[in-house]
Amino acid sequence: MRSFYIHFSIVLLFGAIACKQDASSVQENGAQSVTGPNAEGTTQESSKLSDGSAAATEGHDYTFLTHQLFHFKDAYGGPKGAEQPFKDQWIDLDPNGTFKAGKLKQETHTGKWSYNHDTKLLLLKPDVNTFPMSEWKVMHNEQMMVWLGTQTYGNNPLQVKLVRHEELP
Repeated sequence: MRSFYIHFSIVLLFGAIACKQDASSVQENGAQSVTGPNAEGTTQESSKLSDGSAAATEGHDYTFLTHQLFHFKDAYGGPKGAEQPFKDQWIDLDPNGTFKAGKLKQETHTGKWSYNHDTKLLLLKPDVNTFPMSEWKVMHNEQMMVWLGTQTYGNNPLQVKLVRHEELP
């Protein structure tokens, strides 16, 4: 009978060790990558672990987002027959993680942005409550971007085409 308890204790010990190793590998592999520029204007990626702590890793080049400003050209998926929701608007994403946005020659608001390199999601967080937060899946080439709205902030029916420009509209 005593050997049964010894064997049972050994099995429990190995099971506990195996579970602890699995949990640590899940924590490492289940990290959510959140990226954005740091205060010096260079980009840096950090992994946000399940316990909320962050670990710094290698950065990425986000010049596709920050080189020049973008004019909103077309938007699809809004109400039929409605005017383009972003007509005559522009956005300028700065390398330091802030942005300016406006309509025609006037700046309407500012805010902060972050980009998740792994999921290709761009988060825009305006400094004022009159403009809503938004999250976009980003596709890009050298002269334009297409943003696809996500469900996170309710802009999932929208697709927006942005074209790179040197000056305001």
